[in-house]
Amino acid sequence: MSSLKSPFEAAAGGVRVTAPARDGKANVALLKLLAKEWGLARSTLRIAAGEHDRRKSIHLAGDPPLLLGKLQRWIEDVRYD
Repeated sequence: MSSLKSPFEAAAGGVRVTAPARDGKANVALLKLLAKEWGLARSTLRIAAGEHDRRKSIHLAGDPPLLLGKLQRWIEDVRYD
């Protein structure tokens, strides 16, 4: 099972996926989880740094104001759950 409880937890490294860290499976699971949580197409996310590390930087492709709006709405939704 994969989980993500809050934006602050994600920033602190609290994202967990159950896929094994072999053959990129955990990275794929992470990107799928983030895309679902953020309401984005999976194709708009990629790992920019840390592909083989526990700490990762994620690149979001798309229109910056649109992406910012989606992430801000997500933060607000999670904050008040």
